[in-house]
Amino acid sequence: MSQNIVAVQDQLDGLITEKESKLGQKKIMQTFINNLKELEDELADWNERIWMLMVESALVHRNSSITFKFQSGITIKTN
Repeated sequence: MSQNIVAVQDQLDGLITEKESKLGQKKIMQTFINNLKELEDELADWNERIWMLMVESALVHRNSSITFKFQSGITIKTN
């Protein structure tokens, strides 16, 4: 019986962790959406704020190429 309690507690802990992660993702996306709403409809010039909101990470490789990972999950590698 105690193994069942441990298993249920482990499952509950996992669900709590997942919920906290989802709430963090929600906050990030809400901030992104709010920032987009504040901007003009058309981007005529370079906008560092938009770039920073869209790019999750950039990895510079030894051969000087760069891999950009965007918030959308898209990855692009430059040469």
